[in-house]
Amino acid sequence: MSSTTLSSIHPVTEQPEVFISYSRRDQIFVQQLYDAFCTAGRKVWVDWQDIPPIAKWREEIAQGILRSSNFLFVLSPDSVASQECQRELDYAIAHNKRLIAIVCREVKPECVNPKIAALNWIFFREPSFSEAFQTLLMAMDTDLDYVREHTQLLLKAEEWQNKAKDEDCLLQGGLLEETECWLAQSSEKTPRPAPLQWQYVQASRTAETTRQKQKTRSLTLGLIGISLLATIAIVQSFIAEARRKDLVVSEINALGIASDASVEANRGFDGVKQGLRAGRIITTSDWVDETTRSAITTYLGKAVYRVRERNRLEGHQGFVSRLSFSPNGQQLASASEDGKIIVWKLDGTKLNTFAAHDRAILDISYSPDGQMIASASVDRTVKLWKPDGTLIKSLAHPARVRAVSFSPDGQQFASGAHDGVRLWKSDGTFIAFVSKTDKPVRTVAFSPDGQLLAAAGQDQVVTLWTREGKLLRSLKGHENPITSVSFSPDGQTIASTDTAGVLKLWTRSGKLITTQKAHSDAIYSVAFRSDGKLLATASGDKTIKLWKPDGTPITTLFGHTGLVNGVKFSPDGQTIASASQDQTIRVWQEAPHLLRLLIGHQDSVNGVSFSPKEPMLVSASTDKTLKLWRLNGDEVATIPAHTDEIFVVNFSPDGEMIVSGGNEGKVKLWKRDGALIKELSDQSGFVNSASFSPDSQQVITGGQDGKIRLWTRTGQFIRDFPAHPQPIYQVTFSPDGQTIASASTDQTLKLWKPDGTELKTLKHQSGVRSVSFSPDGQTIVTASQDRSIRLWKLDGTLIRAFKAHSDIVTSVTFSRDGTRFATTSDDRTAKVWRVDGTLIANLTGYADSVYWSSFSPDGKTLATASKDGKVTLWNLERWNLNALLQEGCSWLSGYLKTNENADRDDRAFCDRLPHQSSDRR
Repeated sequence: MSSTTLSSIHPVTEQPEVFISYSRRDQIFVQQLYDAFCTAGRKVWVDWQDIPPIAKWREEIAQGILRSSNFLFVLSPDSVASQECQRELDYAIAHNKRLIAIVCREVKPECVNPKIAALNWIFFREPSFSEAFQTLLMAMDTDLDYVREHTQLLLKAEEWQNKAKDEDCLLQGGLLEETECWLAQSSEKTPRPAPLQWQYVQASRTAETTRQKQKTRSLTLGLIGISLLATIAIVQSFIAEARRKDLVVSEINALGIASDASVEANRGFDGVKQGLRAGRIITTSDWVDETTRSAITTYLGKAVYRVRERNRLEGHQGFVSRLSFSPNGQQLASASEDGKIIVWKLDGTKLNTFAAHDRAILDISYSPDGQMIASASVDRTVKLWKPDGTLIKSLAHPARVRAVSFSPDGQQFASGAHDGVRLWKSDGTFIAFVSKTDKPVRTVAFSPDGQLLAAAGQDQVVTLWTREGKLLRSLKGHENPITSVSFSPDGQTIASTDTAGVLKLWTRSGKLITTQKAHSDAIYSVAFRSDGKLLATASGDKTIKLWKPDGTPITTLFGHTGLVNGVKFSPDGQTIASASQDQTIRVWQEAPHLLRLLIGHQDSVNGVSFSPKEPMLVSASTDKTLKLWRLNGDEVATIPAHTDEIFVVNFSPDGEMIVSGGNEGKVKLWKRDGALIKELSDQSGFVNSASFSPDSQQVITGGQDGKIRLWTRTGQFIRDFPAHPQPIYQVTFSPDGQTIASASTDQTLKLWKPDGTELKTLKHQSGVRSVSFSPDGQTIVTASQDRSIRLWKLDGTLIRAFKAHSDIVTSVTFSRDGTRFATTSDDRTAKVWRVDGTLIANLTGYADSVYWSSFSPDGKTLATASKDGKVTLWNLERWNLNALLQEGCSWLSGYLKTNENADRDDRAFCDRLPHQSSDRR
């Protein structure tokens, strides 16, 4: 989409190039910066007024941010601490503005907003101001047209929203089509389109479709009125049908783009719904072209394979404060600002709704036998209920009550109020006033053995008490009010969180294990999984994060649109539930549905290989380690294998050995359990490639010096020979072991006899990154830095060549049945192809480059290694449109069945669809 076309949306000349966000204490520096911009002829939006943040002023600031192509944050200790600067930054982030950070005074990185901390800062230090300023201009000019178009579309979308979504503000005709093309191409650009922009374009497409349908109906009626001639009727019918099909395809594509936008905006649940609607239309339109069908398969696959939100429970009229699972895990009780308790099935069925308190409920807890629910409220009471809503007892407190928790044996419960902690028998009999304080208690929790009671709150200290009320110890270290405390299932670890987003882990004896700045906003809840291998935190930053018990982060669950007040694991550990200010309870699955992420490496994963004998694989990383994994994601072993980054790893065909190599210039042979067999050090420079012969008796290597080396499986050197004048990326045997193929940066693929006799040189237009033989040995596939794939006959005849990716193709590998091959790329995708070049699966959602892939022995799973430090296992059996529709319907089954907001057509469609989901809950 050209800027000239978009100028009709908003004239380019009216756009400032940059909005400057700064602290008034840095005004002298900003004045110098402003003068430099003016000298360079750049239009700048900067507020020089030191006036109170009244509504009109804030509105002008917001408009300045929206209209400017870039948001420039001037880093200094004062700007980092400034609430107004943070508000400006939050507004820019919410609208996906391009962020640029410059440093005028040194700041501590840990004090900076994560979005700014992740940027490459430009340091303005005298006397190098002019040099830094030129670097700044270059940053602003990167993708300048794209950023301007992003701004223009955002302004139009904002206008539409501010005018109550007036249809007169929507895009139409050619401009709409160009905008949709721009959105489709935006996945490889930054900043990404904001959710509002996607909503605006989708609304424009919906209105355009309705408008065109009305025109078609009007035209049809008009023609009938003008003439009854059969010829005209036939022509009109043909025109109307063609137009109808165009509109249907446009609607399908709009839904697909919206699905992708939802996934990119971390709203995967909505992405599944939108992708299902697109697929639903395709199933009733068998004439839809293959390109559209393939695109929707990719969009729906991306959503279904990565979604973690399983259900959305809606029914409260205020924020949802806390929730509690019944002991059998079949029910969930939620408490809300609206004073109501709702008891749910996990599929979303409401079992009971009852008005429990006159004011907001702040905590809720099931008794261990499941026969009671305790609720704590602002109305200064704790109430005991039967799950059917029958009141058992109301216990008055002199102050608002924020927390309530049952002991594991169910004989006692504790309440935490603004004046301290009280112990009660389960029948409501008062036992003791454990701690009296003038600072509110916000959380209470019993240890799993019932011998300890932890309490914490505004005093920033976790206190541990016996169940009789005797103080044992105080855990000090938090610098802000504590919001939540939880014991690990074995009772040996205590997790505590605070309003600054800090997570601390302690031993039972009070020794601090670790401190994590876990969230960018307050953490309101923390919970351990029943096996103790995972804990979850819920935050005001609208996310839930999952952690290993040592504090290592695992993943983040996105989707809530308001702060998250509570999080709990189901008793079996298979389900996570969260409560939010957005008035919803969301039910999550810890891992994605149809893919598995193997997380453990501390840096890029460069190689991965399946064992041909066991359900295991091995991965190699820049962190200098090899890891052995089971296919369920369990880590079997970590091997500190090399002293530098590891580039390659492969199992032997007999499954008994592993070979690895990397930057240190050494090749190592390992037993399949990770025990070192031999180190092969006769290399010159880094090793890019190391693999076994088909009979597992030889090892072949290649790397920096362009030589091919052969070894026995016991590590005895056989021979070497110069193969290329430049580094070798990959070298491999043919399936019969009679031919060796080598791929090099010198833009050639060469074929050799094992004795070093050259057979053939196949030239490319760029460096050849990877090569793979088909299982029958008759076809060779190569991957190139020019983004292309080439298929060759063994005699060197080119079969076909095609552009496979939008960036360098990093690897290619045949499946073991020879019907498919997989490619990986720096464009952050992996793809699976038929040998005729037909794309089967476009696997997306990676955060960075994908370096390598490996098919499982049965061909049903593809493992990929990527720069983001993960190994990803993809279930390829379900990657087709019909299967994805089944998977999507199965995933949404509870929501579609029980939620009043579910689309009726979606429900009807899924009810008709055969249920063959490979659900792995």
